[in-house]
Amino acid sequence: MAAGIAASRFPWETSALVRDELAIVICNRSAAYLAAGDAVAALVDADAVIQLKRPWSKGHFRKAKALLALGKLQDARESAALGLQFEPDSAELSSFVRDIDAQISKLKSIP
Repeated sequence: MAAGIAASRFPWETSALVRDELAIVICNRSAAYLAAGDAVAALVDADAVIQLKRPWSKGHFRKAKALLALGKLQDARESAALGLQFEPDSAELSSFVRDIDAQISKLKSIP
């Protein structure tokens, strides 16, 4: 419902405001889908967030988490690393990349 409200703002309101508000709502919905166990819907919403607000690291983080839940470690790492390009000081993203790197290293060490 919140996404519908954000998308139906009055025409005289700036499109940047609409985009920002819609990105936040869809980003939160992505997190909710992931928490409910629907990683595919979470990924779709995260991609929509990135389309609306590409330089926002939170969208890339949501995408990385959804990809990780789908078992796509390398894609998740790439998405998180892209988010770090927009927000290099993000402790959350840095920690996430380190965790993924550890998982990738662990998988590579399995014969």
